[in-house]
Amino acid sequence: RWVALGDLLPWTELEKEYNSRLDNQKKGAGNKPARMILSAMIIKHKLNLSDAETIEIIRESPYMQYFCGLHEFTDKPIFDPSLFVTIRERISEEELNKMTVKLLDKQRRLLEEKRKREEEEAKKNDEDPPAPKPEDPNAASFTDSKGREHKGVLKIDATCADAEMRYPVDVDIIHDGCRKV
Repeated sequence: RWVALGDLLPWTELEKEYNSRLDNQKKGAGNKPARMILSAMIIKHKLNLSDAETIEIIRESPYMQYFCGLHEFTDKPIFDPSLFVTIRERISEEELNKMTVKLLDKQRRLLEEKRKREEEEAKKNDEDPPAPKPEDPNAASFTDSKGREHKGVLKIDATCADAEMRYPVDVDIIHDGCRKV
């Protein structure tokens, strides 16, 4: 879920909004990447964690590290938990709300596109000719609750199942022979 969310979010827009609050041209030694900071904030609030717990859970999870913009796994903390205090001072409630609105707009657009695609697929499926009937009279068929007809027979293959079968080994044969004698 973190990888999918990381691929869906409009990071460039969020980074512009976050970086506009920084004053690195006049003072300071630079900052952590905006995606790292913002994604850590999202994880913190989504999972309702403390500052230290957030850094620890990100350190343990490669999926969350990908979400934070890292390209490879590291067992080191991405930043000190005390940075969350500075972040809360930098980003006002109004700016956080702007970012949230952008995320919600993106989500609405994605849901709208998904709904349109599903409608187009439904129209396409309605226009398709029905599948030919199976020629085997013993073939099972039924209609589900949505009106779709299912045809065919499922054949179960036991080649991968545990058989709990004991194989004769020389030591076992000798042991069994000794017990019987």
